Amino acid sequence: MEYDTLKQPDRITHEYNMLMSSMHVSVGKHLLDPYFTVIWANDFFYEKTGYGREEYEATFHNHVSEYYSAFPDVYETMGKFIKTALKHGEPSYEFVCPMPVKGGSRIWIKVVGTFTKETVEGIPVIYSVFTDITDLVQAQTEKSITYDNLPGFIAKFQIRAGCAQERFTFLDANDRFIDFFGVRAAGDAPYSLVNWDSARNQQALNEHYPAMREGKPVHFTVQAKTLQNDDAWLQLNGDCIDVIQG
Repeated sequence: MEYDTLKQPDRITHEYNMLMSSMHVSVGKHLLDPYFTVIWANDFFYEKTGYGREEYEATFHNHVSEYYSAFPDVYETMGKFIKTALKHGEPSYEFVCPMPVKGGSRIWIKVVGTFTKETVEGIPVIYSVFTDITDLVQAQTEKSITYDNLPGFIAKFQIRAGCAQERFTFLDANDRFIDFFGVRAAGDAPYSLVNWDSARNQQALNEHYPAMREGKPVHFTVQAKTLQNDDAWLQLNGDCIDVIQG
């Protein structure tokens, strides 16, 4: 077999890498420096990022800080967990955070790090393990949003890039929303964020669309029509609950 040709230390590393990858666990060694530099990681680590080992190294120079450059707040929060554990003399730390994936999506990971006495050129080394808990986080998020137990009209939309007609894709809603906007017959146009195409509504949507695309919370009013064609004003409060394919 292939690993029979490896030297003993390489064989052990190879088998350990295969074992951790088969268990869907990322294992890595990092420098405790400002960049949280990756010294080594198993194949599963790179598989979850969407980048190959060489591509990750060339693109981010093995710096986790560069990998999270578009999400500085997340990287800052990760650093706070590590610094707090160090300050209190803890042997390890753990936290849950989102991790960007090549292509614009993200997953949720649980990270467990262990401090060691090992150093590289005087810089401490950390062993880090993370597991993909995206399904668990998504299930908890969905459970927390029990449509029919919340007041008001609750609806879920995917905010897409594209022209005005393609920006908001309807996914789901509670009965109050459906009752207000009316049941759509098969083949009818899908629900939108508003049911009245006024200049004021278009202006409000255009103003807040960039923030919604970035997953930021928004709050603004829109004009609507009841089933009896009466005027109504709605306060629209939007929050991002997940990112799917960007």
